Amino acid sequence: MSDVVYCLILLATVIIGALLARFIPWDKSASVWRKLIIPFSGAFLLGIVVLHLLPEVFHQRGKDIAIFILAGFVIQLVLDILSQGIEHGHLHAGHGHDSPRIWSILIGLSVHSFLEGLPLAHDHSIPGHDHDHGSYLWAIVAHKLPAAFTLASLLFMSLKSKLKSWIYIIVFGLMSPLAILLAGALHITMAQHEIILALVSGSLLHVSTTIIFEVDSKGAHQLSLDRILAISLGLVIAYFIS
Repeated sequence: MSDVVYCLILLATVIIGALLARFIPWDKSASVWRKLIIPFSGAFLLGIVVLHLLPEVFHQRGKDIAIFILAGFVIQLVLDILSQGIEHGHLHAGHGHDSPRIWSILIGLSVHSFLEGLPLAHDHSIPGHDHDHGSYLWAIVAHKLPAAFTLASLLFMSLKSKLKSWIYIIVFGLMSPLAILLAGALHITMAQHEIILALVSGSLLHVSTTIIFEVDSKGAHQLSLDRILAISLGLVIAYFIS
């Protein structure tokens, strides 16, 4: 698939997530998202990172590249402070009911979305830099859909202006496509691509494992049977498409 197709798929994913949030109230759908959809997306994302991204990261580089994986993990810790866990599908009482908090969440999510879009850029002028990232694309789609649903639910509940809510949603939706187009235009070298891939892998390792090992308000791990099945299904599908 071309970069333009990647961009359209990712933007459409955010719009679909927002439309679902517009017509399905969070309080009526949260249980399904938390027990099934979000655990599945986290496991699918983890599977693609381990089976697809990390082997590519270490293919040409030694263990020195691992420092960038750890850096990506730490970067995501910082972004979590800004986004307050929205990219994990978390929506807590009091989230975002003032403008500074909404801006903080939007900035954290947008930076995360921009980073995860960078590895999808193709550059056919560089040998080895035009390999297919189709499985990674679908992992990002599975991850971005619940994130968009959660962000849109927050905005629709917090903001009086639906137009402003949609503007914020579209800004978020454009971050990954912008990253793809920018990375393609800058003709990133293979060495730079490997570093980006390592950073993104670290970031997504944090996101995916946080989703899988989510705890409830009492600090207990939420490992119900349906959640275990959703996680298992995500890992199995990741294995077969990698």
